[in-house]
Amino acid sequence: MNTIRTPDQPISIETASNRSDEKADHDANDGVGKALRGKPLKVDLIVLGQDAEGAAAAANVARCGLSVCLLPTGAEIASSTYPDLPNRLWRDLDLVGGAHSSVAYGACASSADGDQWVRTHLDQDDMRSTLEAEISVSPDIWTAFQSDIADLFERVEALSIAATNLHGGDGALHLGIDPMASANSVLDGYFAHEEFKAHLLCRSVLAFGLSGDEPGSARALAALDPRAWPHRHGEGALSLHDGLLEACDLSGVTRINVRVTEIAEQRNGTKTVSLENGDEVQARSIIVSSLSHVHPDAAYFAVSDSPLRRFGGAQARVALAFGSSESFPETLEDQVNYIVGTREDFRVSREAMREGRINDAMPLKVERDGNRLIVTAPYCPAMLEEEGEMREWSGQDRQAFGRQVFDRLRRVFSLEVMPTKIDVALSLVPQGSGQAQDEGALTKGAALVSAPLPSVVPVSTCADFALRLVQPGRSGT
Repeated sequence: MNTIRTPDQPISIETASNRSDEKADHDANDGVGKALRGKPLKVDLIVLGQDAEGAAAAANVARCGLSVCLLPTGAEIASSTYPDLPNRLWRDLDLVGGAHSSVAYGACASSADGDQWVRTHLDQDDMRSTLEAEISVSPDIWTAFQSDIADLFERVEALSIAATNLHGGDGALHLGIDPMASANSVLDGYFAHEEFKAHLLCRSVLAFGLSGDEPGSARALAALDPRAWPHRHGEGALSLHDGLLEACDLSGVTRINVRVTEIAEQRNGTKTVSLENGDEVQARSIIVSSLSHVHPDAAYFAVSDSPLRRFGGAQARVALAFGSSESFPETLEDQVNYIVGTREDFRVSREAMREGRINDAMPLKVERDGNRLIVTAPYCPAMLEEEGEMREWSGQDRQAFGRQVFDRLRRVFSLEVMPTKIDVALSLVPQGSGQAQDEGALTKGAALVSAPLPSVVPVSTCADFALRLVQPGRSGT
């Protein structure tokens, strides 16, 4: 870890690749990731990505009696907030009664300056009160919108898991929200309140690094369905990520925390993953937990393309640790917070990201995790522009960005204490990565790696996708 200290505040700068190396050293001492003594490890499935999505996929397949190896990509960025898992996964992964518990947030809120807040609530009585008192939206309009969102959720998730045709491929006539429309055009058709529409963009397109103007970005609005409502782990309980890693261990998944250096495919279809320590893992099938986790030696293949797939840029995760949480305002207690001004901020931030710049008004997501504040900044450039040239992020760049994020938090939440440490992790998404390819178009030796489509419920989607890949015809229901 590259640690930079300044006279008034220690700043710890952490990158995804550095974090993987440290975790490898730590886990090796615990007996995880031991050398394979020169023999390739042969398994039924290799899962790339030790995030919650990858862990769920690995455990789900291993529970069916297949051998699975779970490897890191170096691009994982953990979150403390996820949509709750469906009951079948709680049951199938034996999470019921375990050390993980899930608690729904009471609200999601957004503000530009901390004075005016816009909120959505899981409780429908609270939501109706907010609509009438703060947003001047008829509850009937919200009810119609939610009904159309429920239909959109089912259609989009059917595509993500089973690659069905979204345009009536199931033989049904669909009205309501056009999934090929832009998110902004859909919101304009229902609501007039600009701050409310910016808030709904935060809850939907922000996770995909989109602006809301792209054709097909309406699919991200499926995140507004109650089935995608954000949850956190209960007090004193394991996070969902840690709970799923525990499920992997109990299911017999082999977890190796060593960096991948090469992925190749033999003529007989066997895929070989070479590790930095010289070991090899072989399998007939490989999946990556997210199309954002790329490897230059693999051709990433998805069952079909998706307008929610991210192209280029980087997502930053800024973790700010404080001495205690006693000084946190009530707005950080039981709600997911977003810092956003207008819908224009999404478009400007996305354009700046593509040009190698950071928009000072970039929409941010803020979560509380104990005495830490976790900030997601999804519109960061992969490379920074300086005097007409593109360059990589330096430690000083990360330090400056961490301070910039804290300054915005201090203004919006009236924070009166300084953090004791700020960690900045970047997950880079190379331009054009993850494009679907035909098997015949692969270059010699390139490995075909499957990936689930982007989803508003990514953990359960990835778990179902992995099971369908190794056991065609198996249903996730």
